[in-house]
Amino acid sequence: MWRQWLMVLAVGQMALAHDFWLKPQGQKAAIWYGHASEDSDYDRGNLKKALAMNAKGDSLKVIQSSDGKHVVLSSDGEAVQLAVEMDTGFWVKTVQGWKNESKRTASGVLLSEWSLYYSKVLLKPDACLNKPFGQQLELVPIALHGKSLKVRLLLQGKALADVKLYDEHQKVADTDPAGEATVAYSQALVLSASYRQPLVNNPDADRLNLHAVLSLP
Repeated sequence: MWRQWLMVLAVGQMALAHDFWLKPQGQKAAIWYGHASEDSDYDRGNLKKALAMNAKGDSLKVIQSSDGKHVVLSSDGEAVQLAVEMDTGFWVKTVQGWKNESKRTASGVLLSEWSLYYSKVLLKPDACLNKPFGQQLELVPIALHGKSLKVRLLLQGKALADVKLYDEHQKVADTDPAGEATVAYSQALVLSASYRQPLVNNPDADRLNLHAVLSLP
């Protein structure tokens, strides 16, 4: 029994540590779940919204397809960036670990949250500077010099200070009072940030867990 509990706990913690990120494929991008070379399965119903933008900042129609394992996104025009909103639903932490369940139906709940992911990929990074999609939590590129990227983290359009930024589980920066940080990278970059806030009078979860992910080719 204890072995089963430890397995559930490990799987739950591993799932919550993962991110949804967009892996570029030319003018398309595939939705991946995991980090780096990890390629975990996910429920395609988690995808709630897909967005595309051209160099002028105009919205484009998004076309969804599949490569057999991943949802693949493209657009009806020349997109410079693509983005998604992924909703993995409600999670509870009990003595048995994390479960993908509402606190209304679970017993022995120690912690509960609703987890949302806002992920984007810069297909043409120079054309994406200072062009946010308007996602609830968003990493917006504001300057790019070689392999150095400056970003601004926005929560509902407002700068968010003192938040840790990670590249593949490794902390790389903290946002300053303007919500900005500069990170260096050698090859592809998958930059992520998380922010939690309480939910008031929500019967399913006590807090909202927001994730923003930005990837570069």
